[in-house]
Amino acid sequence: MNLDQNLLRTLAKNSNSLVALRDWVNNDSDFQQHSKQYIIAKRFYADPNENKRIYHYTKMDRLDSILKAKRFYIGSIKDMNDPMEISYTYNLAKKVLKSLGATTSEIDVFNQDRKVTFFDTYIWCFSYSDYNQALQNYGDIALGFDTQQIQESLANQYTKPKFENMQIGDGYVFPLKVEYDLDVQKEYITSIMVEWLRAYRGLRYTETLPIANAIRLQCLKALFLLSLCFKRYKYHQEEEIRFVIGKITQDSKLHNDTVFNGYPKSVAYIKQNMLKEIVVTHKDDADKNIDALKQILNRNDFAKVKVRLTDLDY
Repeated sequence: MNLDQNLLRTLAKNSNSLVALRDWVNNDSDFQQHSKQYIIAKRFYADPNENKRIYHYTKMDRLDSILKAKRFYIGSIKDMNDPMEISYTYNLAKKVLKSLGATTSEIDVFNQDRKVTFFDTYIWCFSYSDYNQALQNYGDIALGFDTQQIQESLANQYTKPKFENMQIGDGYVFPLKVEYDLDVQKEYITSIMVEWLRAYRGLRYTETLPIANAIRLQCLKALFLLSLCFKRYKYHQEEEIRFVIGKITQDSKLHNDTVFNGYPKSVAYIKQNMLKEIVVTHKDDADKNIDALKQILNRNDFAKVKVRLTDLDY
């Protein structure tokens, strides 16, 4: 970073600029440790080796069509059940900015910044729990899959080998554990927004504007990744695991595989050996339809899949 002496003297008069530059170039700074994408991905990574089985909750009356087509439709973040999910992280970021003394105009700038689209993103939701009462709201059966097989299948489908020659429409696949702890969320977001504000306030000179923009972009990329795994505490009982497909995009264009019921979807193909078991809940008397469930499995060539009743008493 080559800055002339006049600019250095100018920057020296502004503590925001010096601290922003220092924390940006220091890989061990609080900012870098909370904003580097690979560090975030590692921190919230749902390791397939630690939990070999994951469960997707769905309704029994959907199972026949799923197994017949051997595919799942994975929803876009633009069409989530809770429209607050993705905006939740950004709203927290704005609250942090206000607590740091940001002006209305500075918050307006951040609102414009956050409109940048990095990936066309799709999320497939699971849980490590086969008796999750919270997730029974989404269905009366839990489909148990091998975690590693799901990871490999999605990666083979959407990602180029060794990430070489990735093109628009190709996707990065990674499993994330949803974080519900507000203190953890604030820890990451505060570190990022402190740097964003310092860069905006202190590096708005012509010579340093590219640096300011680079810092702000790093902040926005970090916030985007965090928005995929931060969720309101009131949902903590879901213990959600998310397989994320981030497709490379340009001009915010969608790269969905299909449209289902009017909504953009990516497709996850499943093989017979990927589905290990089905856990039947007591919801809507699903436990009384186990024989019908086995018939669905048999006629769709999934006869080896184990069917069992939930461990819950009700």
